[in-house]
Amino acid sequence: MRDLNDRRVIAFFFVMTVAWTVCGKAHAEQFDHDFQSWNMFAVQGHALPKLRYWTELQPRFSTTADHGAERLIARLAVGYQVTAYISLWGGYAWTPLLSPEFDDEQRFFQQFLYEQNFGDWMIVNRTRFEQRLIANASDVSLRLRTMMRAMRPIYKDLRFVVYDEVFFTLNDPGTKGPIQGFDQNRVFAGLNLKHNAWQFELGYMNNLVNRAEPTNDRMGHIAMLMVLYTVPEKKT
Repeated sequence: MRDLNDRRVIAFFFVMTVAWTVCGKAHAEQFDHDFQSWNMFAVQGHALPKLRYWTELQPRFSTTADHGAERLIARLAVGYQVTAYISLWGGYAWTPLLSPEFDDEQRFFQQFLYEQNFGDWMIVNRTRFEQRLIANASDVSLRLRTMMRAMRPIYKDLRFVVYDEVFFTLNDPGTKGPIQGFDQNRVFAGLNLKHNAWQFELGYMNNLVNRAEPTNDRMGHIAMLMVLYTVPEKKT
């Protein structure tokens, strides 16, 4: 059974990676390459037995952004644990203007989260629906994004992590807004180290961003760092 689970997970991510690679090669000559650093600092926990919370601060830096700072994301979410594997979330995010390429943005979002172990693999599916209030856009931008993440122990508390997340803009928000259709795709591979209530994750992310013509699409090569603290639950 363990070998079967391994094969299924590997096959799934292989298919996604091949699809992403074929798409990328079709537009390879249209990419503006950018080297970036994304840094996520997050805290999660339980407020009540079935009520969960997540807070996050994520500064991003780019070799092409003015002064190096690309954007900052501050995110807060509250979730309700429906079953042992499924939770429903609602949240808010703010991204202030740091680079001329991006406008100040506020987001409200709703999220479905599925988390379950299959043998040695921890599988997470996160599907998020966002309402983006982008400065200078003439209407609200609606975006759907879904991520499949897999994590497997390789030595003691060290785990291998891989995930893919695809984004779609569902409407045309008009002037100054993102284009309707495929928005971007993120592929990540790295290592996760768990130590007591802390998790440290480091790896490489490839971020393909679809941009309106005549601007070239962007290929981001990203060093991704995550530091996550899980507040211990009080024993009753």
